[in-house]
Order: sequence, then C-alpha cells, then structure tokens
Amino acid sequence: MGLILTDFFEPRSYDVEDTEVIVCDGCLAHLCLSSLVLSDQFWGLSGDAFLVDRLINILCEKQDLETSMRTGVYIINKIRCLQCSTKLGWHYKKSFKYSEYYKEGKYVIEKKYIRQIPNHSSTARLTEQAKLLKRRRSSASTTSS
Repeated sequence: MGLILTDFFEPRSYDVEDTEVIVCDGCLAHLCLSSLVLSDQFWGLSGDAFLVDRLINILCEKQDLETSMRTGVYIINKIRCLQCSTKLGWHYKKSFKYSEYYKEGKYVIEKKYIRQIPNHSSTARLTEQAKLLKRRRSSASTTSS
C-alpha cells in the first residue's frame, strides 16, 4: 500500500521564515503551521498541547464523544494522522458552556505526537535557489560546448 496524497498549505503560507511547520512525529506529514496555533496553554491526555485553528492531513473519527474536561463538557471527535494513523488529539465539535464556545471547530494536538521543524522552504528562498541553479546549469553547458 502506498502513501495517501498529502496536502500542503498555500505556498505563500510558508513565506514567513520564522513560521515553523508542525508535523506528525510518526511520519513527518505536515499538520499545521505555527502561525495557526491559537494557544500553547492546553493540556491533553499525554501532557502539553496546542489549540489550533486549522489542520491538514488528519482523519477525524466520525464517532461523537461526549467528554467531561476541566473546563466543561464537550462533544469531540478524536483525530489521527492521515498517513500513519498516529493519534494526535481531538476536534471540538460542541461546547455546552457559553464561555468555552470559542473552542468549537478548533483542534487540540498533543505535543507528544508532533514535532516542530524549521521552515526552510519559503517561496522566495526556493525561487532564488532555482534561479541560481539555472544560472549554474546554463554556464556549465556553455563552458562544456
């Protein structure tokens, strides 16, 4: 069985060099950009976690779970990596407490199951590298002729 088609964010999303890429610790599939982290003060079953606005390359389980947490009762769906099925956290589907409505539609990813890597692929940097390689190839072909 081959890999499932992997999604990436829009190229311009990677342009900010201090933005880190959050990836699955199991297979390094892109999950999120650090600019989409809303809070790093969340807690998951395994410890520290991030609250994030958007994720890619995940599988959201269909089963709705009513779960009691420190801040109230929620309906959640567990999430896994689309590539390797590593458990990652959960998706807040519904909050029963008005003060916690801001979590609805957001995701919690546990730090134990992810890795943050530097963003070395800004579009501007890749364009410059491509131009440099093109010049090298063209100068190499003229000297060898």
